[in-house]
Amino acid sequence: MKRFTWIIISLLALISCNKSDWHDNYEELKLQYNGKYELLSSYSDDAVDLNMDGIYSTDLPVENPEIQRARLEIKIIAEDRMTEPGKHLFDEMWPVAHISLPRGEVFDSTRYHESYSIMYAMKIMPCWCEFEDNNSIIVLGEPTIDESSALISFESIDMDENDIITFVTLRKLYTIDGWVETRITSRYKRYTDRT
Repeated sequence: MKRFTWIIISLLALISCNKSDWHDNYEELKLQYNGKYELLSSYSDDAVDLNMDGIYSTDLPVENPEIQRARLEIKIIAEDRMTEPGKHLFDEMWPVAHISLPRGEVFDSTRYHESYSIMYAMKIMPCWCEFEDNNSIIVLGEPTIDESSALISFESIDMDENDIITFVTLRKLYTIDGWVETRITSRYKRYTDRT
């Protein structure tokens, strides 16, 4: 009987330690990551002309001021609200080009025509993420891609010691040369810990 009691006490201690460890981990993740992040900079690997002025640049907000409105949001989810343990929400908001054509004109995807009207709408791309060693953010699965999405894939997400997230993506951008694919490196800084 003493042995059975000892096993029960040991199991209860182990369970309470695991729950306490998880709670400490949750609090640490929330303190470190939870919140909204504003764009500091965004550069493409290839020089592009987004504003159709004939000048190419890798500095994307200079080419298209709408990109300065890009945001990230990370929501650290409490254990009792998780649908799957260890998964949290990672939302990216990025401006996507929508092109209107005059009636009867056929779209040319290889170059811009002055008759085209371009508007930008912010597209939110939510996905699940998890954390490795409380340092690395890992996006789970590939983004949902539809015809209105310019996002092709997430390449990497890193956070440095100054709480700046460097987010590398592969995207389609609408340029003077039509749709082009390029790798984009964007840096974000948290401006609020509220979500």
